[in-house]
Amino acid sequence: MLVSKTKKYWIANVIICAGSVLSASAFLIVLEQESAILCYIAAAFLGLFVVSSLSVGLDFGCEVSHPVPPNNVTGVMISYSMVISAIHIISANFIFTKKESKLAQLSAKGEARIMVGILIFTMVVALVFALLSKEDLRKTKIDEDNGMLIEPQD
Repeated sequence: MLVSKTKKYWIANVIICAGSVLSASAFLIVLEQESAILCYIAAAFLGLFVVSSLSVGLDFGCEVSHPVPPNNVTGVMISYSMVISAIHIISANFIFTKKESKLAQLSAKGEARIMVGILIFTMVVALVFALLSKEDLRKTKIDEDNGMLIEPQD
């Protein structure tokens, strides 16, 4: 709601991506502590940032890709996230099930470290893309020019 009012999609996207990287890194560190409470807290922060990245990312994508219909933008972005998820699952299956692989002999804790590491890498790539993007709010500019900008209600 705050982002819809202020139209600061770029900074919100960067903060959320950086928060995702930091919270995933904290989760990786907490795995070493073997404390259930710390794991729950780290997972909660990770979920907070990852879930919020969806709505802010979709709104930002719709803003910068205007006049492309929002349904198309949303569909492409969701499909892309599904492809990345499938790549993660297939690569993990390949890495951890090969008999001759040293990674196949890892414990569940070792596998979790590798998967969180892959997640952190993906989030760092997202952060780099977020930093390289520019905030060109085409839809908002057109709505302002046409006098159609409607402020969101509280």
